[in-house]
Amino acid sequence: MCSHVYVKKESGEETGTTQKTALNSAGELIVQNNEKLTLFIVLFCHPCYCQSRTASTRKPQDQIPIDSCLFSITYTYHYAKDTIGKVRLFDKQVLEIGTTIVHYYSKNAALIDSIMFQAKVAVNPRKSFAANERELYEDIYWNYPHKDSIGVYTGLVNVDYFYEEPVPSMEWKLTEDTCSILGYTCFRASTRFRGRSYTVWFTPEIPISHGPWKFNELPGLILKARDEADLFVWDVQTILREQNKKIYVMNPRFNKIIETTRPNLLRLQEKRWKDPAGLHVQHGSAMHVRDNKTGKFMKMTPGQLVLPYIPVPELE
Repeated sequence: MCSHVYVKKESGEETGTTQKTALNSAGELIVQNNEKLTLFIVLFCHPCYCQSRTASTRKPQDQIPIDSCLFSITYTYHYAKDTIGKVRLFDKQVLEIGTTIVHYYSKNAALIDSIMFQAKVAVNPRKSFAANERELYEDIYWNYPHKDSIGVYTGLVNVDYFYEEPVPSMEWKLTEDTCSILGYTCFRASTRFRGRSYTVWFTPEIPISHGPWKFNELPGLILKARDEADLFVWDVQTILREQNKKIYVMNPRFNKIIETTRPNLLRLQEKRWKDPAGLHVQHGSAMHVRDNKTGKFMKMTPGQLVLPYIPVPELE
């Protein structure tokens, strides 16, 4: 779905592809050419554009079972839409603990894929979502495809990028500070990881050395986590013991998956705000904005649009 930007013309007529847009200090997009156009963003993007994924391109019917699921832990993940305003979006995410494999993914993304697959007519898969509720297309697997590594699938535009890396090491500073979460006694710990400082609360009462996202290596399940700037916050909601449930992975035969590296993926994610039109063109897609006066859509060209900085958990 295209990005919707309403256009207010201050003088002259629209000149098309020579425009250059950027964000000013007031949070307005300015089109720079021989005329001045002020673009007021009403909706930056499709709800899933924060992870830049077209949901209907995933095929849930072609998933492959790779392990049995023993526990399912659900979290609410709140994150900053950008660093200009104070808008916080959220996603419902799941941590599945298997006999050897651990899987962390978006429950909302899985729901949308299922709805889109089963739909016989056009539907709005986000009809049941709350305001500011979104889906992030990122799946993290521990000990898959190889032991002592993590495999990460990240959706961008119309493909999933995949990279594998060794299990990341985290050096934790433990404290005696405690709190109670869901009736469990939790201890506070902190770490510096890939450019950001994080504080978490874990419970030794559940001896699982995992948590949301890539957090690991603590003597108990992590129930809450946040970065020092409050751009990213994870809060546990439920902890369930599972029976007859499987952990699945996408079948590469039926889904478009491109192997990459983590540094290259970070560069691609940076283009979501530095050059979103260029990112779409790179993937054989396009981005449009709408002129509020004419009602017509204008196709954005690479390098023409700059959005506010979209933060990511890993800076390096």
